[in-house]
Amino acid sequence: MPKRLIAAGIVASLLIALLLWSQQRHEPLKVSGFIEADEIRVGSRVGGRVARVPAVEGQSVKIGDPLVELEPFQFRELLEQARGELGRAQAESDRMTNGFRPEEIAQAKSKFDQLEATLRKLVKGPRDEDIAAAEKQLDLAQAQWKLAKLKHDRVEGLFAKQAATPDDFDQVKSEFRVAQAQVDTRQEEFNKLKKGTREEELDEAKA
Repeated sequence: MPKRLIAAGIVASLLIALLLWSQQRHEPLKVSGFIEADEIRVGSRVGGRVARVPAVEGQSVKIGDPLVELEPFQFRELLEQARGELGRAQAESDRMTNGFRPEEIAQAKSKFDQLEATLRKLVKGPRDEDIAAAEKQLDLAQAQWKLAKLKHDRVEGLFAKQAATPDDFDQVKSEFRVAQAQVDTRQEEFNKLKKGTREEELDEAKA
């Protein structure tokens, strides 16, 4: 009987020692099961070509870690455009603040003087020598038209008798049309000067 008790005590001691030893081990506990993960789609606020992907699939990342890098060409162009617009706006602001430069003032004064001279000329109306010169131009155009008409009629008669080529006839017809257009232009200029400055021309010059 005592031997059995001793054996039972030894077994119990071994079990207690084994239990204590197992609790002191730091090996990870291996179990089987399923882990559910949340899938998040990551996007960019701007478009562009991907230059580099620092993070790989399955890698742990923190807030602020770069996931994708885009090529900077498009953004550099936009940056240069923004800088250019800023420079123009700054130049305009400086000009409004500091006033116009002397050359700008001189240019504006010269343009004003030209417009004022044109207005005075229109208000005064065409001079007699302008009308006389226009009349001479009209007389010259009419004389050239008469010569072109005589040449046209002569070649037309020859062409009807097959004594002139089609090219000759086409040429005199073209010269006659040019002479007629010149007479119309000179007549219109002469009539305009004789009539004087129109009211709408004065209003346009004053504006």
